[in-house]
Amino acid sequence: AMAASGYDPGFHPPADPSEARLGGLMPESSGVGLLWLEFGAAFGLEVGDPTADKRVVTFCLGLPEDQFMRHGEDRRLIRRAMAEVLPPEVVWNNRRGKQAADLPDRMHVSLGEIEETVATLQRSHRAPFYLDMPRLRANLDRLRRNPTGVRII
Repeated sequence: AMAASGYDPGFHPPADPSEARLGGLMPESSGVGLLWLEFGAAFGLEVGDPTADKRVVTFCLGLPEDQFMRHGEDRRLIRRAMAEVLPPEVVWNNRRGKQAADLPDRMHVSLGEIEETVATLQRSHRAPFYLDMPRLRANLDRLRRNPTGVRII
């Protein structure tokens, strides 16, 4: 259901480097920027995004494609710039972006499947030995009550 909704749970980078670059600049690509603007407006704050500065955007879009991404390896320019400054395990780290900040949104798309899985687990005699079933059920109920997926603090 996630793939049918346009989500890529594997977080694979776009094959086209231009598409990858533009995707990071488009506010609708994650919704986080819009969310910050809404929260800021709710509290009378002006929220600025330094990555939306015209000079930064112009510089990034002006980079040659192979400095942005080469052979599926992203962040090429910063990796090369930091090669002598940071340890290799930091420079060549490829886990960035896999924290699934949009997980609640993706879970809403698959809510029916999730509910069926939880129901199956609840019928199991072994599941309570390994899983905190009341907590799992409470989290599912909270997900169902919060259709936006936004966590209210």
